[in-house]
Amino acid sequence: MPLDKDLAARMTKPDFWPLYLFDDEATEAYDEEWGEEDEEELFRTEFSLGQGLGLELEFEPGLTHVNLGVVSPGVAEAETVGWDDMAHFHPHVMPWSELDLLCRAAALHDPALRHPGPMLALLLRFAFLAEDADPDAITPLVDAAFAVVRPAEAGVAGGLRDETRDLFEPRDLRGTGIEWTTRPDGCRAVTQHGRDRLPLYSLREPESDGFPFAAWSALLARASEVVGAVQGDPALRNPEVRAALDSCAEPDGHRHLGPLATALAGAGFDHPVLLRAVSEPVAPAEAAWAVETLAGLPQGELIPAWSGASRLIGGSSRSAPQP
Repeated sequence: MPLDKDLAARMTKPDFWPLYLFDDEATEAYDEEWGEEDEEELFRTEFSLGQGLGLELEFEPGLTHVNLGVVSPGVAEAETVGWDDMAHFHPHVMPWSELDLLCRAAALHDPALRHPGPMLALLLRFAFLAEDADPDAITPLVDAAFAVVRPAEAGVAGGLRDETRDLFEPRDLRGTGIEWTTRPDGCRAVTQHGRDRLPLYSLREPESDGFPFAAWSALLARASEVVGAVQGDPALRNPEVRAALDSCAEPDGHRHLGPLATALAGAGFDHPVLLRAVSEPVAPAEAAWAVETLAGLPQGELIPAWSGASRLIGGSSRSAPQP
């Protein structure tokens, strides 16, 4: 299901992203422009992964409220997994790895949902950085997503887009006692020991009865299935394709995308999303996750090898690759 047309149109307006990111000046100007008697705007869009599973996002600019729900078969309405506002927020829904996985799967399922693109930019506020988060793998995708949705905004901070830093700094829960546990029903839950710095605000805590654990687990399983299904394509066993993928898996692999695109086409590989990603990527990070998927590499392994150290929250200890 492509992005809701009303939301897609609204996203092109200059005030949309400041409103969505809860910019104080934009919110105040919006309140002054929209009187109490005006009908409040409400935007709703679904990101489908097929088989009746997906995510539903609702945004009410006038209330500075964003709600995220999981859609599942047999359930009439999306079940809330988190929300963000300026009062009683619970936005810590998922670690970065889950958000990236869901965006990859949605893009593979629906070519209109390009990754990085609107889905990542819209849902980033519901992700957080846990101990295993690698800023080097995250920054290139997030920067590219905001470059896609806000191409006129050139504002960067030390080589990093402002939106990337502003969204992740209050969601950097590394070193705050984040712990993942497995509930008796087999679903993963998150808790925190020591809330003295950045507290965890999540419905996904182990004893919670307000989080749809089974539906969320089914959604993640479906995402893994969609991404993993690519490996079943016989074209990927072609010797020329394998050789090209091996070259692309090197630190300078972005230099070998042309031969990979040619080899894939010659072997009869016809997945439009992945062919487009390696032949006409919106950014190197799009081609990188496509190569990871095609080569069966671990999620997030290749992106930092191509991009080097991140400036996100101090980056990491990885050294930038030499030209």
